[in-house]
Amino acid sequence: MYVFESMDKLRAWQNAPEQKDLALLRDRSSDFHAFAVEGLAN
Repeated sequence: MYVFESMDKLRAWQNAPEQKDLALLRDRSSDFHAFAVEGLAN
């Protein structure tokens, strides 16, 4: 589980060049579903 302070920070992480490279490897080696939920208490 990843926790971000805001959806903007989540999107910045998702769109980071480092994540793009890792996503290629991840997507070739696994099958998963991801989703984001706003408003949960920490």
